[in-house]
Amino acid sequence: MVSARSWCPRSHGDLAGRGLCESSQRPGLPLRARVKVLRKSSALAWRYRPEYHCGHYDGKGRIGDWLTTKPFSTQADTFKWTVFTNGPYAEMLYGGNFLPKILEDGTRVFAAPLGKGHIPLISLPDLGYFARYIFDHPAETAGKNLEVASDYLAWSDLAAAFTKVTGLPAMYQPVTYPQWLAAHPWKDEPVAVDDPKGMSFADNFRAWWKLFEDDVCERDMEFCRRLHPKLQDIETWIRETRYDGTPKPLLKTFVDAAAKKKAARRVE
Repeated sequence: MVSARSWCPRSHGDLAGRGLCESSQRPGLPLRARVKVLRKSSALAWRYRPEYHCGHYDGKGRIGDWLTTKPFSTQADTFKWTVFTNGPYAEMLYGGNFLPKILEDGTRVFAAPLGKGHIPLISLPDLGYFARYIFDHPAETAGKNLEVASDYLAWSDLAAAFTKVTGLPAMYQPVTYPQWLAAHPWKDEPVAVDDPKGMSFADNFRAWWKLFEDDVCERDMEFCRRLHPKLQDIETWIRETRYDGTPKPLLKTFVDAAAKKKAARRVE
């Protein structure tokens, strides 16, 4: 499996991604299929509109567009590519962009600059299922863009599902992007730690939220359920994970940030 790193600077990301894909075509590699993992390219798929220029989506999307110009075969032991387009993780509800604020009365407030838009949310178990599906079904997936999600979710539906499953009060609070950014601890940081002079966190996620607010990243959920009948919609995910809105350092980005903060306190 070939995967483009989310935060690579533009030139480095393009060269590295192409190099990995070209290397995977060498004979003798013990891979049944070569898969390019990415999300929608906001710059290339939507006519270069600046409000959709989201850095860590564009980098992957450029490689995906390049990859679709390459030949492929569905035969065994030959080069294959599949563009695997997913979306934000459901597990981001534990921390980061989707973590709710808990009021004194216990109400979970899911605040987001999403308007009436939707997010193509995917749980990690579902992501693993679809990745395995690509390897198990090369004839059906080679040379195609597999666009998937666990749930195409409005945040008002998220709050309603949360209350339905947990019995806890919850609400969706629409906010402007400046309001959302002002409350974020990384608002003044670069979006890529290895590219401090590159795109800012603020510019990157302004476009990130705009993509979802405008429903640019739509999904065919009937198609997704045909491939994966046990797909975890948001109600199922909340129920199976026993999610209650409290933070949990699950994803590596937030685990590393918590460890760094803890180490800094020790030094002080």
